[in-house]
Amino acid sequence: MHNEPDKNLEARIHAELRKLPELAAPRNLVGRVMTRIAEQERQPWWRRPWLTWPMAARAASAAVLLVLVGGASFAGHTAWDRLSLASVENRSWMSLEGGWEFLGTLGNALLVVLRAVNPVWLMTGLAFAGFVYLTCIGLGTVCYRVAFQPSPRR
Repeated sequence: MHNEPDKNLEARIHAELRKLPELAAPRNLVGRVMTRIAEQERQPWWRRPWLTWPMAARAASAAVLLVLVGGASFAGHTAWDRLSLASVENRSWMSLEGGWEFLGTLGNALLVVLRAVNPVWLMTGLAFAGFVYLTCIGLGTVCYRVAFQPSPRR
């Protein structure tokens, strides 16, 4: 199989492209481009790139980001300290036999709690959890539609 490129390929392609007629741009291209630029300039500030946001909004979003990253870092560091090698070695639930014992104990505790709780409270708690879940889905949908709705034509 011949894998070497043709040394005259570039010159031949250039010659063939020069033979083609020049294409004209559509008449309304400039108008469409200018309209699109004007639409982008009319977008609300939160739909624009972050570097074009107002300074106060950038500072607030950066502060929120720092707090979230710092909180996650602190939580991860605290969890890592609590699960040090010395504490892991002393726990019997890390072995397979201890793991089954741990799961059995956890299941028994769950059954005791379920038997002790009034069924009305249990159903109310489950209904509340379902309501919160559906509320999160609804709010996420609303936020998505607000963020990605097409800009109104004027």
